[in-house]
Amino acid sequence: MKNILACLLLITVMSGCSLSMHYLKKGKIDVPQKESYVVSYQAFLNENTTAKISYIDENGKRQKLKSIKGRWEKVLTLKPGSNGHIKITAKGDKARGEFKVLVDGKVISEQILTNKKVLYGLDFYLP
Repeated sequence: MKNILACLLLITVMSGCSLSMHYLKKGKIDVPQKESYVVSYQAFLNENTTAKISYIDENGKRQKLKSIKGRWEKVLTLKPGSNGHIKITAKGDKARGEFKVLVDGKVISEQILTNKKVLYGLDFYLP
């Protein structure tokens, strides 16, 4: 009986969730080793969506942006052995975001998320 009550309580709590999340720690990515890499972070947010974005820049420092709307892109040139990191938290009544990360034009992550709150994140390592 306790298990049934616990399950019903869990179902009730979970049904109230309004978060869509995708966070991946990819590790070392499969690209040829070279002197530098062009990394592109992209977010396409619908009109009902506002985001906070953090990423690691070319100098290894975390950059934080607030109140991002619409289309956003950051292109970086990173050295071998660099860590890539992007985290986007977006909110809205019907929040929707399309997110991509490219290395030298090759898509290494692509995701579409919808809900009242969405979280997209990716950590990776360049060879």
